[in-house]
Amino acid sequence: MSRTILASTVIALSLALVPAAGAAVAYAIDSNGALTRFDPYSTAAPVRVGGFGSFISGLTIDSAGRGWAFNWTGNLYQLNLETGAPTSFGTLPPQGSGWYKDLAWDAANNRILGMHFGSAGPTIGVVDPAAHTFTSLGPISGIPIGGHFTGLAVGPHGEIALADQANGRIYDVAVTGSGLSAVRRSGVVPGALLEGLEFDPISGDLLSGSPISRVLADGTLQQLRTDVTAYDIAFVPIPAPSAALVLAPAMLGLARRRRK
Repeated sequence: MSRTILASTVIALSLALVPAAGAAVAYAIDSNGALTRFDPYSTAAPVRVGGFGSFISGLTIDSAGRGWAFNWTGNLYQLNLETGAPTSFGTLPPQGSGWYKDLAWDAANNRILGMHFGSAGPTIGVVDPAAHTFTSLGPISGIPIGGHFTGLAVGPHGEIALADQANGRIYDVAVTGSGLSAVRRSGVVPGALLEGLEFDPISGDLLSGSPISRVLADGTLQQLRTDVTAYDIAFVPIPAPSAALVLAPAMLGLARRRRK
């Protein structure tokens, strides 16, 4: 095989394995459980794909493209993203006073995280749909008593963000040896605008719903669109291009050896 053919093969395989540039596919769920597909960064009309007809508090999508949702009391559902049809997956256990508020896919650790909010503040835990369990990651330091936490997001490298709607605050959360540590961003968001949170897997932007907005580094909002009502939002995860990065050097090395 010639070096030209090998190089062309490497390029073709790399292009097939690396996600294309552009906006990721996003879904929103409103306070009535209606599921909508949309592009946060364009004016293209959103597409309603179905829904529950009842209140849903959290939405996420795992790496297999399966939608997951729950309501305040922890009733868990798997979603068909083409039709919005839900399939019941049991109920998560009560966590004392309060409600289950949000879901997020943690791609770095291949797990679903959930957020419960009660009188003692927010709790972040691992949600296991098959076992119907919610396992806390430990206490969160750096968050004052009070507030009303409505959003949880996990970035592609495991970074965590929380939204306190009542005080208009965004917190960045780090996993420590004994639990979690939160640092508040400086900006304040006026009014009840922080409904749900999600990281865009392509741009890395942190987005919030009602209305769809980009959360800036200081914690303030840049509005993106007003025609999508979102109690929570979720992106279809983008697969990592690790196979292309490993394969390309190996094949280029083979090309060099054949040239000799």
